Amino acid sequence: MTASAAPMLASLLPRPTPADPLELAAMQRARLRSSVAWLLAGVVGAQFAGLAFPFGGTAGRWVVFGLVAAVALSMLAAGFAQLVLLAWAQPRRAPQVAGIAVGAALGALLAPVAGLLSFAFGLVHLAGPVAALAFGIMLLGFDPRMRSAMPRPWLGVLAGLGTGIVALAVGAIDGAALLPLAMVPGVPLHEIYALLVAAGEDGGVWVPLIWAALWAVALVTLALGLLRNRRSQRGALGVLVAAVAGALLALPVTQFSMGMSLGDTVVTQGSHVSPAYPAILLAGALLAALAAGLLIGARQR
Repeated sequence: MTASAAPMLASLLPRPTPADPLELAAMQRARLRSSVAWLLAGVVGAQFAGLAFPFGGTAGRWVVFGLVAAVALSMLAAGFAQLVLLAWAQPRRAPQVAGIAVGAALGALLAPVAGLLSFAFGLVHLAGPVAALAFGIMLLGFDPRMRSAMPRPWLGVLAGLGTGIVALAVGAIDGAALLPLAMVPGVPLHEIYALLVAAGEDGGVWVPLIWAALWAVALVTLALGLLRNRRSQRGALGVLVAAVAGALLALPVTQFSMGMSLGDTVVTQGSHVSPAYPAILLAGALLAALAAGLLIGARQR
């Protein structure tokens, strides 16, 4: 076990209740932080599982759905297990633990209607990049002299930003190119776009591109803020990866307009999602798990 992974794994294991109040408080803070991180990531993973459910899909899509669901259930199990340990060590925390558990359970139970919720709250997804941008701007306003001795987290920021750019590019390509090819099989992409332009239905292509552009601006601002704020490598990477996972949750909304445009213009005979769509959702769930693990193990300062 590496030293950096120790804080994350230690809180998963039962330990004797320390007699020292300060030691007990430190242990309980670590457990609470870890449980909340895993439960939040588990709820996000459950939404990805709901989006990945293959209604009448192929065997391959069922396999991907099973993998996404397994990732989500693993994170939820880790979070709930730590809540049990939290209450076991301090029974007076039972009401707090119950509230967190009920909230996480309700969030996870919304997974079967994740697609419906995505469309019902379509514009709410704009809050994601706006929040990330606002957080980045707040970090940019931080006085770097307060942490002048801390190294800048170049490695974590570059890795997180690179992951984000790749994910946004794949999502944009999926909505603007792979989805039309899947819905209208056998027709070249340029012909599909010619039909959309002729019918005045080509506006749908801009939605995934605008989504990618908004999130790209937010991630770059957030990355610059993390560099200025001199967070830890793990913390900076964890924040950026969490933002990327949140961005991918909006994927169904970004593809809705293109799907409607195609449905109104041509006879769609293929799948309503691209072959890459389930794999992108699996990547989103894995990114949520990675973000939770990184943020749990990040140094606090």
